[in-house]
This record gives sequence, structure tokens and C-alpha cells, in this order.
Amino acid sequence: MAEILTQTALERISRSTDQEIDYAAETLRGFDAADLPESFRRGRDKIKLRASIAGSATPEDFKAQVKSLRNADSASKEIFRGAAKVAIGNEVTRRVSSLNDAIPEKFASSNGLTPIQAVLITYSVASDDQLMDSASNLQKRLRSIQIGFTRITGKTYASPDGHFAYGPNGYVFSTPIDLVFDDQTVNLLLDHIEERSARQSKRYFPWSSPLRFWA
Repeated sequence: MAEILTQTALERISRSTDQEIDYAAETLRGFDAADLPESFRRGRDKIKLRASIAGSATPEDFKAQVKSLRNADSASKEIFRGAAKVAIGNEVTRRVSSLNDAIPEKFASSNGLTPIQAVLITYSVASDDQLMDSASNLQKRLRSIQIGFTRITGKTYASPDGHFAYGPNGYVFSTPIDLVFDDQTVNLLLDHIEERSARQSKRYFPWSSPLRFWA
């Protein structure tokens, strides 16, 4: 799974436009709203790639790094691939383990992930949504964030009304998930899953035909 996601990410970055990279940088600065207190707006000066890790790169640094990777030669991309695969693999392992514990009837399988499960894990890794809350509990969580920040700062924090928890301008964590889940990227992801499945099928059952599997 980590290898598939790493390959898909490299391909998505390689075809990114300057406008898409600018949009990604703006999105990763974090949640913004007209009623966001100024003290929180100052926190948007840095890029955050994970919800639990403080940002260190400026938007300009981020854009320069992504554009450099997009335009890099094959050798440089291979160096990135190795590091990215380890980081993505750790994220995938944590999420699969959590889902296995929570809903073993769906994820406790020795046959690997189905394509739909793989897309769900991809969403979770890309958005940093841990998939822990029901819809109603997530709404309560958003409201508790507003109440908590208001109490800490003494200024009314921006309302979560009309905002999603994750994705572009996410109230909990903002990511350009719409770039990850455009049609072309999703098709690439599913194609790589099918290719991997076909290779494994031929390895263990050389007489069988590769099948697209759905669940």
C-alpha cells in the first residue's frame, strides 16, 4: 500500500501546475474565516503537513520545494520515493491497525485491502482524518474546539458552522484533499492497485488471470 501511495503521489506532483501548488500551499496554512481572531491568523504563517506537528516551512518555501520535486530528474525523485515510502508506510500501518481494532469484521483480513478500503486509507492519510468519530460526535468535537479556543483566548473563536472538519479549509485540519481525489488521481490509484494485485496473483497462482476486485 505504501508503495502504491508513494508512486501515485509522485505522479500527481509531476503533473501539478503552478496554480495547484499555490492552492495547496494556501490550503495547508490552516483554517481561515472572516471571524477568525487575529492571534490565530498569525499562526497561518507556516505550512502544516500533519495536524499534530507544528509547521516549519513558509508557504514560499513549500512551493519552491514542491516545484523543485516536480521538475526533478529521475535520480532525485528516487531519493524522495525512499523517504516518502517510509513515512507513508508508517501512516498506513497506524490507520489499518486502528480500523482493524475498531471494525475487525471489515479490516481483519489476510488478503490485504480491497480497492475501496485502499481509497479510504488514502483519504485518511492525505487528510489526517483518523476516522474515529461518527458524524454527530464530529460535530460535537467542532463545537468543543470553538468553545475551548474561546475560553483560552477570551475572544470568540470562529464558528464551525458551514465548515467541514477536514479537507480544504478544514476546521480541524486543512488539506488540499480535492487535488488528491480528482478523477485522474483516483484512476491512477486504482490502476496501481489492480497492477499490484495482478502481479501478486501471478506470483502465487501463475495459472490464474488477473481480476479487478471490488468490495
